[in-house]
Amino acid sequence: MEKLAGRYELKVNLGQGLMGESYRALDIQLGREVRVKLMRADLFDMEETRERFLSYVDTCKQASHPSLLKVFDAGKDGKKLYLVTEYTPLRSFRARLKALKPGKPLPWAELEEFFSRLCLALEELHMHGPHADLKPENIFYVSTDK
Repeated sequence: MEKLAGRYELKVNLGQGLMGESYRALDIQLGREVRVKLMRADLFDMEETRERFLSYVDTCKQASHPSLLKVFDAGKDGKKLYLVTEYTPLRSFRARLKALKPGKPLPWAELEEFFSRLCLALEELHMHGPHADLKPENIFYVSTDK
């Protein structure tokens, strides 16, 4: 099992994007599950890409909102840049949409609450800098009836 920074055991790959991968991991110092986002090692030597990832990390560290994942740590391990946030087993907005029966839309009240929360979280993020990784897989869906 791969260990990052002598502290995080990477357990399950949760997905990947253009800049990196996300993992469910165990913080062995605190004994809790976390989410680790790793920048791809082959991009480390590309200064512009590295700076973009670091800018993303700074934005995430500064932002605080109930609808945003809490940031626990960020750093560098060799040529690996990483961001550690709380882990949540919630499904993504894309998964929620895929789970709909054909021809059955989400109820209007549910959509209204979802996008209201999303807009407030984005407002908080953008007060601290750009967020370049907004996509349905990175938006976690919380139903208001649960």
